Amino acid sequence: MSATYESVTLVYGRVWLNSLLSALKTIPATPLLPTTSKIRLSSDPAFNPTPDSTIADLAAQEAAFSGYSAATNPIALKGPVNLSGQAVGMLQDAFWEAVTATTFVSGSVYGYWLDDGANIVCAERFAGGLVAGFAEPGDFLALTLLIPAQLIQPAS
Repeated sequence: MSATYESVTLVYGRVWLNSLLSALKTIPATPLLPTTSKIRLSSDPAFNPTPDSTIADLAAQEAAFSGYSAATNPIALKGPVNLSGQAVGMLQDAFWEAVTATTFVSGSVYGYWLDDGANIVCAERFAGGLVAGFAEPGDFLALTLLIPAQLIQPAS
């Protein structure tokens, strides 16, 4: 099964969000998302990230299908972009594909998270009950991660 997904309802990591808000008070000395940042997929059917989720909490159920690697998609946020008539932000595209292997490992994923190597930046369980399945070589997930830069959006 192949899937295409675009962010709907992000959950921001509290530690990262606090560092972002603190950075707004001064000019950052380093990038807000270092090169160690990765988008990772969760194979946990009960995946339900919260603002207090940690990498250790989520990594225990990280995907492991044949061809999966969090390092496959280097972070190069594009932005600012108009996400809607009232919101601007950044976006990141990512793509994973199951590959042929001597011993093929299938898997399903239920959501994703972006971490900076130390803290969760944001995470999301796929909306609408989407489950991205990697049952055979060629199955894929194309993800567009939309990160609103306006943390409080006006009512539509």
